[in-house]
Amino acid sequence: VSYTNTILLNAQNMVDEDSIYQALLGVPTDAPTINSRVILLLTHGQHAFPILEAAAKMRFQPDTIWVGIDFLVGQDPITADWIPPVPGYIGLAPYINENDDYQDFIFRLEQYQLQNEMEVWESIKDWQLGHIVDSVVSLAKALSLVEDRRDGDAVISELRNLTFGGVTGQVSFTPVGDRHNPRFSILNLQKDKNMDLKWTNVASTGIEAGDIIYGQNEICFAGTGCVIDFKSQVPSDKYPVPPAITSYRTELWTIIILPIVAILLIVVAYRYWRTKQKKK
Repeated sequence: VSYTNTILLNAQNMVDEDSIYQALLGVPTDAPTINSRVILLLTHGQHAFPILEAAAKMRFQPDTIWVGIDFLVGQDPITADWIPPVPGYIGLAPYINENDDYQDFIFRLEQYQLQNEMEVWESIKDWQLGHIVDSVVSLAKALSLVEDRRDGDAVISELRNLTFGGVTGQVSFTPVGDRHNPRFSILNLQKDKNMDLKWTNVASTGIEAGDIIYGQNEICFAGTGCVIDFKSQVPSDKYPVPPAITSYRTELWTIIILPIVAILLIVVAYRYWRTKQKKK
């Protein structure tokens, strides 16, 4: 990490514009050995897009790769005149496992919505909803395995031993209650076939290095466009490093010294010639 900054909030609990500009102007773009075109944005949802808007309007490094967590992403099209044609924004969201378990849940959900004259969902509309579904199912399964449902220790013990296929992938828990080997969806803001900006699922990843599975959709980067070959066409996370300054100085001294040496040789040769002429 070459640079960090904290953007402040004003009295109205909104991001302070001066604080945004100070943070962006402080990014070491003039230090090629430590600069980076990747910025991890950790903030609440209502503050994310004002920061991105300020960056776009001041034309802050237009090819920056902005990465945010699930607050940044959503299912609805995004409309804003300041968003670049290829934003290059990347979001991380709870994993949606569109396997048989997911399809079975969607089918049962649609049946319930139809019976109760509700809006019918063809997919989970909120990225967080998948975790909520699996949390409720986990608790229901654990409760069904104990004799006394008021026995909290027994319920916790069953939760720790629980394993099942959920809408967010394989569900199991560590001894301390965390999700075991959770997966996350990697989303990219890009235009769909209707030219609307929407978050597109491009890959999934776990918590271990290299634990990434690429999807069939291309991923778009600001400044370089969209690529499908993630291994060879993804742009570097840093800007090109120019030649070292010492090399430049060496070339400069060479340009200065060589003419001086040539002039001195000419002068010496001329004086030698003059001396020979006088002797004659």
